[in-house]
Amino acid sequence: MDAQFLTYKLHHNYVHNWLISGMIESAEKEAVTLVSSFQSETIPDTASKKYPPLIRKPVELSPVKRNHPAYWKWFECREDHWIDLTHDFHQETSVEAYVYSIVSVSSKQTAKMVVTSNTTVTVWLNHKPILDINHPEDFVSGEVDIPLRKGQNQLLLAFRTAAKRQTSILAAVRLDNILSDCEILIPNHEYESGVNETRQTLEKITANSFLTKYVFGSLMGDKYDRNEPIPILFSDKLQESGQLDMRLQDLDGYIYQEGEKKVHGGQAISAAVTFPLKEGAFEFVIQPDAHDYYIRKMMFDRRHRFFMVRGAFSSQPYGTFDERKAELIKIATEKKHDDIYIEVAKMAAGKWNYLDNKRIQSCLKVVSQRLRKAELNLVGFLGILYRFEKDANFPSQLKESIQNAIAGYFNLPIVPDPERSEAESILFSTSQILAGQWFKSDKQHGIHCEELYQQGIHSAIYWIQQRGKYGFIEWNSSENYADILVALTHLVDFCEDDTVSELAAVLIDKLLFLLATNTFKGSLGGPHARCQLGTIVTSRLEPTSGVCRLMWGMGEFNHEVAAPLSLALSNYSMPEIIAKIAQDSAASVWILQSHRNPEDEKIKDNTVNIATYKTHDYMLSSCQDFQPGKKGSTEHVWQATLGPDAVVFTNHPGNTADDDLHIPSQWRGNRILPRIGQWGDFLIAIYRLPENDWTGYTHCYFPIHSFDEVNLSDDWAFARKDDAFLAIYSSLGLTSIQHGPTAFRELRSYGNINFWLCQMGHSLLDRSFQDFQSRVLSISPAIDGTNISVNNIRGDTISFGWDTPFLVNRQEQPLAGFSHHQSIYCQASYPAEKMVIISQEDGLQLNFSLEA
Repeated sequence: MDAQFLTYKLHHNYVHNWLISGMIESAEKEAVTLVSSFQSETIPDTASKKYPPLIRKPVELSPVKRNHPAYWKWFECREDHWIDLTHDFHQETSVEAYVYSIVSVSSKQTAKMVVTSNTTVTVWLNHKPILDINHPEDFVSGEVDIPLRKGQNQLLLAFRTAAKRQTSILAAVRLDNILSDCEILIPNHEYESGVNETRQTLEKITANSFLTKYVFGSLMGDKYDRNEPIPILFSDKLQESGQLDMRLQDLDGYIYQEGEKKVHGGQAISAAVTFPLKEGAFEFVIQPDAHDYYIRKMMFDRRHRFFMVRGAFSSQPYGTFDERKAELIKIATEKKHDDIYIEVAKMAAGKWNYLDNKRIQSCLKVVSQRLRKAELNLVGFLGILYRFEKDANFPSQLKESIQNAIAGYFNLPIVPDPERSEAESILFSTSQILAGQWFKSDKQHGIHCEELYQQGIHSAIYWIQQRGKYGFIEWNSSENYADILVALTHLVDFCEDDTVSELAAVLIDKLLFLLATNTFKGSLGGPHARCQLGTIVTSRLEPTSGVCRLMWGMGEFNHEVAAPLSLALSNYSMPEIIAKIAQDSAASVWILQSHRNPEDEKIKDNTVNIATYKTHDYMLSSCQDFQPGKKGSTEHVWQATLGPDAVVFTNHPGNTADDDLHIPSQWRGNRILPRIGQWGDFLIAIYRLPENDWTGYTHCYFPIHSFDEVNLSDDWAFARKDDAFLAIYSSLGLTSIQHGPTAFRELRSYGNINFWLCQMGHSLLDRSFQDFQSRVLSISPAIDGTNISVNNIRGDTISFGWDTPFLVNRQEQPLAGFSHHQSIYCQASYPAEKMVIISQEDGLQLNFSLEA
């Protein structure tokens, strides 16, 4: 069958349409070792570089190589122009990948090709190598003049890289100086006449589909086991119509609902109206109907990420600890996720007949093969042995399965992992201690118990003392804090060394105090060192939300049950003063705190200084002057919190991916970090992007549907949630995105030097929302280069700049050098070996010295 072609245009001179091979394990492992330098060079015509061993003419759905399962798949770039092959690898490997397209021009000519990539790539034109980018540390561009012959020109990019965990593989191809009509052709087999014309109509329809928010689910929780419907919208500018298949599936590909619909422009179609989804991340997938997709081979789709929240959120304290504990255990037993702690909840509830062996075996495999979250599962299984092994209902075969998996984990060589997270480190030490204790009289499984135990004791004491004195390296990270609580509670309950168990209890006190001061009515609203998309667009899915609900009655029992359940079943008892601080409804609290990595000599670059202004109606929190102008990662550096879903922040996107795979991504982290100064309820964030910045804009997460009222103007946006008010300003103007992947959630502002202002307010101080807007609109910021001066609505004159100090009424305010904690609740300097916490007439001392 002869190949036909799908036909496309360039997008702002970028090639957006390709065939991609997917990841292929490389046979040349030694050739892809990462080095510290890069080279971008054109390849002379006389080069003898060999063309990759591919089937000569790639066609969609045909094999990439002979005797290999990989096949060519259709791919379209996002708005950011990236050919995106980013992948999560469970183990270190070497991979290669290929992308292919045809450039068709109506006349012979010479054009300029610019290729940008962050990995090793060789570019071939008409089977001749023309450009190499070798071992880049960051994004590198190479350019070359290319001879385009009249008609079709075959373009192939070959990637090779060493891969481990989340590996970013990106490239973009731009064609400049094109002198005649240019088309991009994707070869495929047209199985029936007219199929490609129909297909490209359907491609256009799916490209014009969008959701209007990320988070679905009532704050009051589900009623009658029905979740909030998820509507997909189609742009009212769309003229075409067609038959499409729509499905709701989780990130593992499990399909919850599927159906076919005839769609047209301006239409909204609701899914999951009667069929409830589990809690967590989902994709709304749109593709051609079954006949077109499977028979006529129109194998493409469009995916929209969203999050379903099923439980009720509490913004006010309720019940007793024992009542909330019983509620948590009941909810945890009903969860559907692949989590061993769900089985722990069933054991605690006495539901032995309902244990899910499939889930248990899946989690055992994670441990024995050291897959992602192996340490968290390992501690969970050890806790099962210590807590339930003597129960008459405990399955005898389960004990042996758990012991074999634990032995399998520790009998493999322990290789130091520099990428091990802060939480993974203490989970690992905890598992060493508990496994060393458990197997000390067991010779069958071959574990060196005493060595394992002593290593764990030594590392756990050091780890706990460092966090006690200096805070956390991954500050305010919800997943980090939750996993640490799992480790510490298991040390409190099962470690035979009194020093370790007592230090663990004291650090739990400290961590819960940090949660109490950094949460707003159960929402962890402060900045995070490491964040995920699902936990910055809603606090209801944070792993610490259940902890807050259990310990002081505010938050939500979501699918992240490990930390709250570990606390609920633990012998640990939280001092009442911490709950009082978390529940404090004072008019306003100003909190300054910092966290430091004492193991790094570059203290300035490894200390974060956080300012938080907390009222009864909102919280504004930010990292002060945190590494401005440097390349960021997953840092979430400021946020205004008006409710669990009503959050606002700005960032400089690394790309337009809505996921946790990319670092940074659309909303997660920053490509270039801003300079931030905050004074009470007023914040300034200055962005200075490089001249050749890829995206060319900064933007604001502004979820319109999460507020009670909004009002948008050219440079100000206003929002109200209950009695809290917010105003956000951009010096380069605001564009509210109304279509596409971020519709009704994004305020975009183009330009390299931009000043974002955030002013908070509430009805007690500012009367009505209208009065608040009027006062804010009277503000006239004065901007001079990279400096700004503004009189805010509180009567303060605030001046700030990229290279100038933060002045309030002409007095310089420090943005660095904060104490470990400074608030009405605690004053603690470094090293904070002792911390005294007070609230009204109550007091608590935390002591991390070994002599305590």
